[in-house]
Amino acid sequence: SSSARAAEVERLLDALLQVLRAEEARSETPPLGEALELLLENNSLGSLVDLVLDHGGDPALRAVLLRWYAEAIDRLDAAWLSHSAVNKPLCAAVAPLSAPVLFSYQTPD
Repeated sequence: SSSARAAEVERLLDALLQVLRAEEARSETPPLGEALELLLENNSLGSLVDLVLDHGGDPALRAVLLRWYAEAIDRLDAAWLSHSAVNKPLCAAVAPLSAPVLFSYQTPD
């Protein structure tokens, strides 16, 4: 079911965030620990966003993903978001939500 799938994705993303935070805490320089390196090299977030979008943009999965991104942005060093393997999937996840707003916006006279 959609809610069970969303709960499992949320559990896995929460675990990922904890690992990334632990790596960051051990590092004195901008973090690029083993987990972050694997995440970037394998484009894991891009693959996850593609899966969410391939499931018809399942609102429950997308909500979990966007909440996780918001929490990660808040709790991780800003350098994390500068990686294209992190920020491009975020843009892809948000784009379908913003398209109706962008196309319906009319400039004031």
